[in-house]
Amino acid sequence: MQAAVERAKEQYDQYHFDRIVCVGDAVWDVRTALRLELPFVGLAAGTRAGLLHDAGASTIIEDFVDLEHCMQCFERAAIPIGT
Repeated sequence: MQAAVERAKEQYDQYHFDRIVCVGDAVWDVRTALRLELPFVGLAAGTRAGLLHDAGASTIIEDFVDLEHCMQCFERAAIPIGT
């Protein structure tokens, strides 16, 4: 995750971000966000969404189809709750 942030800084010539949100579809993604103390948005449906929720994710979306909804989720995303 840290490497991705560093690449983004250089790629976009942007060295400060107001907010960084992790997005992932697996339990290890939730754990990484928790460890890094970063907000998290899960990307899953059905059983997989339940697994992310059980791992501590509070915001989960099925897809990126509704951009406005996605942006709202990114704004309200929280650091996962440790279990």
